[in-house]
Amino acid sequence: NHFITITRGNIMTKLLSALLLVLFTACNSFAEFSAENVRIVTSKAVGFGMYQERSSNAFKSGDPIIIYAELVDFAYKDNGEKYEFGVDIIGAVEDMNGNVLADGIKMGTSSFASFHKNKEVFLNITFNLSGVPDGEYILISRLKDLISRDWYDARIPVRISQ
Repeated sequence: NHFITITRGNIMTKLLSALLLVLFTACNSFAEFSAENVRIVTSKAVGFGMYQERSSNAFKSGDPIIIYAELVDFAYKDNGEKYEFGVDIIGAVEDMNGNVLADGIKMGTSSFASFHKNKEVFLNITFNLSGVPDGEYILISRLKDLISRDWYDARIPVRISQ
C-alpha cells in the first residue's frame, strides 16, 4: 500500500500539526500590531464582538463618545506561569485640517495575564469633548503595546454641536 492513512494519534498527524504551528507562529511574527473593527457604539461592550454600533457620529458637547476596538497582533511576555499583554491608551484630538488640538491625554492602561495567548481582546474607550466649538473633529486613540512598544492610531471622525 503506497498511501499514508492519517488517523488520530498517527505520527504524521502530529508532525503535520507541529509544522502548521511553526508556520503560523512564523507568519504571525511578521504581523503588525493594530486595531480593527473600530467604531462608535451606543454603550460599552460587554464582550468581544458584543456591541451595538451607533448610527450617527454626531454628538452634543459634553456627551460621552464610546469607541469599541479589537486589538490585533499584540505581543506577549511569558512570565513562567502566564502570558502578559496589554496596551496604554493615549488620546488626541485633531480638527479636519490635521491641526492637533489636544494630545497626550492619558486614558488608561489595559493589561492582562492569561494562561493562554488570547487573540480576542477588545477595548472600550470613552472621549468627552466639552467646551469645543461646533464642528468636525478626529478622535485618535493611540494604542501602545505594553510588550513590543509598537503603537497604532485608531482614528474616528465625529461632529460636535452645542
